[in-house]
Amino acid sequence: MTQQMIATLKDEDQDFEWYPTTAAMAATVSLKLRDIYDCGFSLLDIGAGDGRVIQMIEENHKKATAIRWGDNNEREGEGLTGRYAIEKARPLLNALPDNVTIVGTDFTEQTLIDKQADVIFCNPPYSEYGDWMCRILREANAAHVFMIVPARWADNEIIQDTIRRREIRHEVLQSTDFADAQRAARARVDIIHFDLTAPEGERCRRHGHGDGPKVEPFDVWFADYFKVSDAAPAEQQSDHEKEKEQTERIHQLVRGKNQVTALVELYRADMDKLIANYQAVCALDTEILRELNVSVPDLKKAMKKKIAGLKSLYWKELFSKLAAITDRLTSKSREGMLGMLNKHMGVDFTEGNIYAVVVWALKNVNQYLESQLKDLYLRMTREENVRNFKSNAHMTKDTWRYCRNYSRQQDGDFRKSIHHYTLEYRIVLHAYNAIGDNSSWRHNHQGNLASEAHEYIGDILTIANNLGFASTNDSTGRQWESNQAQVFYCMKPKALTGTPIMEVRAFKNGNIHIKLDQDFMRAFNVEAARLFGWIKSPKEAAEEMGCTEGQAERVFRTNLQITTVPLLSA
Repeated sequence: MTQQMIATLKDEDQDFEWYPTTAAMAATVSLKLRDIYDCGFSLLDIGAGDGRVIQMIEENHKKATAIRWGDNNEREGEGLTGRYAIEKARPLLNALPDNVTIVGTDFTEQTLIDKQADVIFCNPPYSEYGDWMCRILREANAAHVFMIVPARWADNEIIQDTIRRREIRHEVLQSTDFADAQRAARARVDIIHFDLTAPEGERCRRHGHGDGPKVEPFDVWFADYFKVSDAAPAEQQSDHEKEKEQTERIHQLVRGKNQVTALVELYRADMDKLIANYQAVCALDTEILRELNVSVPDLKKAMKKKIAGLKSLYWKELFSKLAAITDRLTSKSREGMLGMLNKHMGVDFTEGNIYAVVVWALKNVNQYLESQLKDLYLRMTREENVRNFKSNAHMTKDTWRYCRNYSRQQDGDFRKSIHHYTLEYRIVLHAYNAIGDNSSWRHNHQGNLASEAHEYIGDILTIANNLGFASTNDSTGRQWESNQAQVFYCMKPKALTGTPIMEVRAFKNGNIHIKLDQDFMRAFNVEAARLFGWIKSPKEAAEEMGCTEGQAERVFRTNLQITTVPLLSA
């Protein structure tokens, strides 16, 4: 963490007493992890700052595994299989690397029992280190925990009791201080390794754990929160509330402009009601529970399911309001981003966490917006669809074997052979099983057109929208016939009336012929060339593509970049 970042945190009242972990401290943790894991592992950093500890541990582990497997550092070893963070300060949240998934913000508002990771690391604020240690050790759903805390932790009876209850083995790896750190402090600290795995059974060194946690974190939390003795085993019973009915209730109750606050209030009310109901059941006499055929294991199982379902319900509702982001993605990008967002469904539904998730989406969506344009450009690249740059005289017939096998090629490998070209405005696409007659193809067709072809047309329209050619057309609501033209319309930038953006013909031989608007194709070509690094300016675009510099200027850097969404501005 730089001095400038520390000053920013102070200026924005976001300084929460962290002393940034030094490289030497991270190396001590990495040394122990090298002995535990032969390969990759997932890491959750609680109080992650700007993510540098995650990066340092990953780099250290890559080097260690490369050496272990005899690579002599010629290639990188395995890194982390998952990078997760809990961080409260917004400047640090914004500074986290894009590959780090935020699973919480304010630590006091989180539960850890549902955040599974192989390893947890934490360097907590020292005025609250005791509370943090106890919560992490009580709730951690991990095999190993590493903490940097004041040396007086060993005299804290509450901490020692937590360690005994979960039967945690632990070891002080090093005693040190922050005297030479960017944010100096003289207090002595211990770097501690807590092993939460069961000692029984053969330890699997490759995966870093034995038979799993000796005492499950949810069991400890449940025993603390619900005072009840076990009763007779029972068949699982639950009320199975329908998600559709709950969603409709949310829609009816959310009022006003600030939908985030309203959703969080509803979530808290539902969660409080859920816990109160289970506390009421657990308050019953053991004999009554036995008569009702209710047991503690069944209560635990049902409550786990209810908590997970409640979080999932509210996160889905939030994601449904991110159309300003997801509507701008092609089918492949949308699937990738929503898949990543769905991983947040175990995260507590708080305003801070909502902010963090949407910030992550905003940070990552712009990468998708760029990569998907390049991906579609390469998918449309065929020998008959391409015209060389004026300066490119090196594309030959032999290079097109890469094009024919693009689906099996890496993006980088492909572009080494096919580069510096533009697409024609008439495009021919092969092997899409576009139009069919009958039999088995029908389950993959809508309106007589294959689903893959619908996706392709939808992706072109999405890219057009992102380049300023607004279109609400849909291919699925049409009846398609072989060699019969279907016309799609758009509103060009600054235009007052709609104009055709493309004419599509599908054929029974599987081919699709597309005639695209020349203004759109100019924008598509210029932006693809810019993103691939083939041109650096409108002037270069004009020289290579046969358009005027003014035409290139109007479409240069027009690919959409999202900086905010209505959900946040509300």
